Amino acid sequence: MFIIIFLFLQTQALFYPMQVHLSWTENPSEMRVSWQSRLNGKALISYRPIFCGNSSDWTNIEAETTRIDFGTEMFRYSFVHTGVMNNLSPDCHYEYSVSNGYFSSDNFVFYGRTPGQDKRSSYKMLVYGDLGTHDYGKKTFNLMKTMAETEEILGVFHMGDIGYNLNSQQGLIGDKFLNMIKPIASSHAYMTVPGNHEKANNYTAYKQRFTMPRNEANQNTSYFYSFDIGPVHYVLLNTNPYLKTSLKDERDTQTNWLIQDLKKANENRISVPWIITLHHHLLYCSHDPSDSGSRKDCEVQAAVIRHNLEEIYYENKVDLVLSGHVHHYERQASIYKNETVYGDVDELNKHVNANAPIYIISGSAGNRIKKNDPTAPNPCLWTRFMSNDFGFGTLTVLNETVLLWEQFSSETNKMIDWVYIIKYFKKLNS
Repeated sequence: MFIIIFLFLQTQALFYPMQVHLSWTENPSEMRVSWQSRLNGKALISYRPIFCGNSSDWTNIEAETTRIDFGTEMFRYSFVHTGVMNNLSPDCHYEYSVSNGYFSSDNFVFYGRTPGQDKRSSYKMLVYGDLGTHDYGKKTFNLMKTMAETEEILGVFHMGDIGYNLNSQQGLIGDKFLNMIKPIASSHAYMTVPGNHEKANNYTAYKQRFTMPRNEANQNTSYFYSFDIGPVHYVLLNTNPYLKTSLKDERDTQTNWLIQDLKKANENRISVPWIITLHHHLLYCSHDPSDSGSRKDCEVQAAVIRHNLEEIYYENKVDLVLSGHVHHYERQASIYKNETVYGDVDELNKHVNANAPIYIISGSAGNRIKKNDPTAPNPCLWTRFMSNDFGFGTLTVLNETVLLWEQFSSETNKMIDWVYIIKYFKKLNS
């Protein structure tokens, strides 16, 4: 009996759809699903609305298929399939499955709310950077999985350093990571930006495995994009070009796009009052001066990122900046030019009408095999909370006035930090 079960599981791994994951597109009311298979048949997506008045028969669409060599030292081919489910309603959930033309996946369910829809109710996002497949990362992921099963999570933001590394071991690490996240990513939009560990071979493995919203400037690379969900305008960036002088064209392209994007977002601020940016590298962090790695991240690289982004963020009244890269958690006050900027209220766990961006680092999800970075023995004056517990954050958009950030430890399975960020309408255009 054991042998039969073992052979069945091996057959599933070889021939059935694998690594099923969702992502939002550049268009409202759409959800992209991507997966891999060892077989090249007619790839299909079947979906239907459920739990709503629009429940109907299945819609079947054909997916695009690309044969990709994931090997770095020898040939290792697989077929990547991707397609878009459209005409989604924010009032419905959707059931779907995918097929490689020979075998079908299990059925999965996702919520039909997407960017660009006129839906104003509250929602919660999982937010983190630096998640790998070793024991620490698995423990963090299992806590997130439990949360996603018991609470209404809309989607995920993964701020770079994905899997460590997607191309390693002939791409087997990428396979392992995508299979690990499937319990969440098959039912929630899994939105990514590259970190420094995605740079190899001009981001080849990243682009092969993730398709993010497209725009004219990013040339379908999934490096940077933006969208609105309810009262928040999200901007996701690739910070790697800022750290290499030879990438001037890439840097200028993204920066010019960012300036225009934030200009449009500010013109629309009465309808969408919040602006949040997410990327891998950070602008500020407290660190241990005796640690060379911390000095590089928090002094050298952070200064370069600030030089490129801080003035843009400040001038465009960005509310919150989320990042990873440093392998711990640090929540900071409103900062401009390395000084705390005070708003109407600035308490330990509450900011009201902040006058500069608030910065949060959540890079503690679980890097490769080592413990997280130690916290600074003497934190900067603008630091509000630090922890090197493995864990992740959540961003809850309560309404047009209030955001709630929470950080959870996967070592204690408890919330370890929180902050309310409040902005009254009178400040929006001041």
